[in-house]
Amino acid sequence: MNPVIAILKATRWKNLVLIALTMYLVRISVIQSFFKILVADSEIEFMRGMKNLDFGLLVFSSLLIAAA
Repeated sequence: MNPVIAILKATRWKNLVLIALTMYLVRISVIQSFFKILVADSEIEFMRGMKNLDFGLLVFSSLLIAAA
């Protein structure tokens, strides 16, 4: 058996994709809508919480832990 295929089967890549997709969908649907704040004097909306790079690193580290 090809070693690359064996590694992909061992890490269960479909589960890892599902984990990453779930984390991003929860961020978009729950977390961002919860932290959306409308400033009273102007019509500027801003977001509190993690930046994109920080969240990407969180997802990456979670995937590495799940793959192990």
